[in-house]
Order: sequence, then C-alpha cells, then structure tokens
Amino acid sequence: MKSFIFSLLGAAVIVAGFKLSPAPPIEVLFSPKGGIEKRVVQEINNASKKIIVEAYTLTNKNIINALLQAKKRNVNITIVLDGKYGVQSSEKYLTDLKDDLLIDSQESSHGGISHIKCIIIDDTLAMTGSFNWTGQAETKNHEDIFIITSQAEVKKLIDDAQKHIAHSTK
Repeated sequence: MKSFIFSLLGAAVIVAGFKLSPAPPIEVLFSPKGGIEKRVVQEINNASKKIIVEAYTLTNKNIINALLQAKKRNVNITIVLDGKYGVQSSEKYLTDLKDDLLIDSQESSHGGISHIKCIIIDDTLAMTGSFNWTGQAETKNHEDIFIITSQAEVKKLIDDAQKHIAHSTK
C-alpha cells in the first residue's frame, strides 16, 4: 500500500511538473506562409507598455496597422529604420507613425546599413531573424524569425536597440 501511495505521489509530481513547465526560451517560425506575420501581429496586439521596432524597412500593412492600434491603446512605440534606404521605402506607409519614427544615422560612421530586423515587446519578448517587415516576406520569401523569451537574451537586444536609438534622429 505504501509503495502504491508513493507511486501515485511520484506520478502527481511528474504530471504537475509538465503542467508548470515554462514556455521554451526560443521558438522559431518560417515563411513563406508559415505564420510569422500573424504571430508578430498577435504579439503587438498583446503589448501593454512599449514596442521597439528596428528594421531596414517597414512596409507590411498588417504589422503597421497593428502598431497603429497599439499606439491608440497608449503603447509607447519606437521605430528605428535604416537612414540611407529604409526610410525612403517606408515613408509612405508610416505617415500615421511618423512621430514614432527614428532614422538610424550610424551608417555614416561605419559605412554600412542598419539591417537588423527585431521587435521588442514590453521588454519581455523579442522577435528577430531574417524576416523583413514587408508583405512579400510572409507570402513569397524564405524567411525565419526567432521568438525569444529568455530575459537575458531579450536584455541584450534591448541594450543593442538603445545604442541605435541613442544615435538616431527624428
């Protein structure tokens, strides 16, 4: 009888352990048509405090609409785009977010472009990878995105974003 009770207790601990397991610190999605855009929009819709977007360009209408809705909910939005080319290709899509737009001017000091593609939501979740913030990235391109919830890794992305924000201009 004792061993039966201990077996039941052990099984209960194992089952409880599975129920309490945290989400994996990294999840990966792929496109085309692999749900990246839908997940990005979902996470933007879940934002309650702030969103930082770093991108070469931002023309995906569904993502832009989600950012606009977040702004209406008083979520603080910061968008940092490449100053050399990214702003030119994105300007007409971002007219309602122009007050939240920064231009990364770093290319003048290192000769390259700002090609990072990252969104940080409420300082707790980051999404980064090859996924360009365009409609074609979801429907035609082979892209990936890593969804990161590890606070140590999200903090690294926040720190990097802050460096870009510091040298960016309106």
